[in-house]
Amino acid sequence: MTAEERFERIETILERVAERHEALAPSVEILTSDVNQDAANIRTLVRNAQVLHDSIKALENIAASHEQ
Repeated sequence: MTAEERFERIETILERVAERHEALAPSVEILTSDVNQDAANIRTLVRNAQVLHDSIKALENIAASHEQ
């Protein structure tokens, strides 16, 4: 293989890599957005779980005080 053929082969490979990169970039952006939304949803679930926990503890305290 001549130097010119190797150069052309490398150019072809680089073009394919660039095309794949361009094709994958939107998918990565969508996945990043999805992950960020999942993280926000998890934070909301954690806050809601804490509110539920606090409410249950308050009810437990009320029940305990009524038993006395």
